[in-house]
Amino acid sequence: METQKEESVQKKKFNYKILLRAVLALLFTALLIAVIILALYTDEKNGVIMGSEYSFVTKGVHSKLCNANLISLIEEKENLFSTEKENSDIFNINNAPKGEQVKISSETMGLLLLARELYVKTDGAFNIAIYPLIELWKFSPSTFNYAEKQPPSDSDIDSMLQYCKFDADTFILDKENLTVTKKYSESKLDPGAMVKGYNLDIARQNADDYGISYSLYSFGGSSILGYKKSYNIGIIDPNNKERVLGSLLLPENMCISTSGTYERFYKDSAGNIYHHILATDGKPSTSGITGVTVIGESGVLCDMISTAVIVMGLDKGRELMLEYGLTGIIVTQDNKYSTVGNIGFYPEIDDYIRI
Repeated sequence: METQKEESVQKKKFNYKILLRAVLALLFTALLIAVIILALYTDEKNGVIMGSEYSFVTKGVHSKLCNANLISLIEEKENLFSTEKENSDIFNINNAPKGEQVKISSETMGLLLLARELYVKTDGAFNIAIYPLIELWKFSPSTFNYAEKQPPSDSDIDSMLQYCKFDADTFILDKENLTVTKKYSESKLDPGAMVKGYNLDIARQNADDYGISYSLYSFGGSSILGYKKSYNIGIIDPNNKERVLGSLLLPENMCISTSGTYERFYKDSAGNIYHHILATDGKPSTSGITGVTVIGESGVLCDMISTAVIVMGLDKGRELMLEYGLTGIIVTQDNKYSTVGNIGFYPEIDDYIRI
């Protein structure tokens, strides 16, 4: 009897082992199939839209449809926010005479109200109404190149400043009737410091709608979203963009935006350098900040604040980031950096995405 019991126990143990191996084999096969399916349903898109390069790497059953729809959505935004596309909301505002009520979409109004909020909050450090000065300095999309040129005179700059305020007197934003009215015909808007981050927020919602597994979205190489996946990001040294200062971990579903004085600049005949981030005096910022990287949930907010901090300087910029619950890196012209918030910044790492 005892021998039979032992044989029965051994047989049960053997059966359990067979069952366990079968279950593990099935799990491994299912995992392998899932990996293969995910690889098959990967879609990559690269191109130029709204004047900036974009790159999407999307994984999920509907990845192709997701990316195609995202491009379509952003093209729609270009018809609202472009400074150069005829009949866009911004184009119509910029080309309207003073006193004319320009009808705009509710989406454009929302963007302008957000810009007004930060304009007031930063005492004009963030200012989308500075476009006439951007044109004067030849930093606009149609006028900029790296060729040597002379900067505008102080008198030309001073005469333009009155048109470059985004206060309620210079630009009347009627959110009830969705109209914008300018005090001066010469006043113009450029939401370029917002739209790349805004596109990230659109990309996140679009990925949610299509049930995407995970993805990486990049606009202009300076605004990135890691959707449902974390990524190592290498921060470009703004004083030598051929090298990377270090890297940080971008948590999943978070956005990161970088602004720097190295992005657009030119020299005059004497070798003086002039960059495109203009301060409240209408001249390139001399705050001592050369690069700012901001991390947060809102892409558009990260984009806006990364620009504002360069104008505001280290101390005020840090306060602004912390007030909005953002983290990041601020780099100064003496090649030192300061971390903001609870963030790890590592001097050396092998695998990263440059920003």
